[in-house]
Amino acid sequence: MQHGKQVARGWYCSSMADNDDASWTTVPRTKKRDPPKSTKVDGRRAYRPAPGVTVKTLTKQSNEQQLIWRRSEARNSLCRTLAFLKPTAGWTISKAVCLGFGSFSEENQSNSRRTMTQWAIFMDIVKHLEGLGAVKIEVYAQEVKAVLDVDKAFLASLDVELVEKEHFDDKIGPVGEHFGPQTFACDLFLEHSVDTVTALVGKDNKLVVSTARMWVDTWYVLKVKEFTKEKQAAFRELMHDKYSAFKFPHFSEDPHTVEGLYILGPKPREDDEESD
Repeated sequence: MQHGKQVARGWYCSSMADNDDASWTTVPRTKKRDPPKSTKVDGRRAYRPAPGVTVKTLTKQSNEQQLIWRRSEARNSLCRTLAFLKPTAGWTISKAVCLGFGSFSEENQSNSRRTMTQWAIFMDIVKHLEGLGAVKIEVYAQEVKAVLDVDKAFLASLDVELVEKEHFDDKIGPVGEHFGPQTFACDLFLEHSVDTVTALVGKDNKLVVSTARMWVDTWYVLKVKEFTKEKQAAFRELMHDKYSAFKFPHFSEDPHTVEGLYILGPKPREDDEESD
């Protein structure tokens, strides 16, 4: 997520009880070092694990980051946006997909901390949607790098199904089979291609949180060689026809984790408007 189950009606927009002990260890700035040699597992690129990290460690960190997020004004604003975007028939979401989540336990603590914060936000949205719809949501997480064992165990403890993408390419990967009108799709700073943004927007996912909205901006034509002006115009029309787009609320507690994200919700249909 680098570069970001039980039905519980009480989640909604309320916050959890205060816990003043929730904190992260500050990592002091050190001298610049040469990057570590590439790590591989079974021939695939992998994250370098931090020593001593356990599922218990990750669970504690996850709870701390969810607490910070639930206390934030950004969460309240997000809840209001979801209420505004909610279709007349409700969200009717039964699947949630997180693309490119990264690693919660890699040795780069700055990266793993950001990953955990993004994951906490993703899971809180899932729980919020479960509460609104009173339905159990199946959660899938896809990563292209070889996933560390402790990360696998952490995801399993949350009843999240891991989908491993075996090849570094510009395709959406096997998790795309879960895309559709019943799906909440989330990518937090996935390195996009024309194919991935088109799949996110073109597969009729009910709700999308993504940086894909930036691909309608002119400067992306210069950044991505194969994204011609004609393709961008077609993508802009597709985006406009399917979704209402809102900037993700500013998360003042950790703004870099959500910077550049948009919330894409279904546009009201004519019969929805007539029923209002």
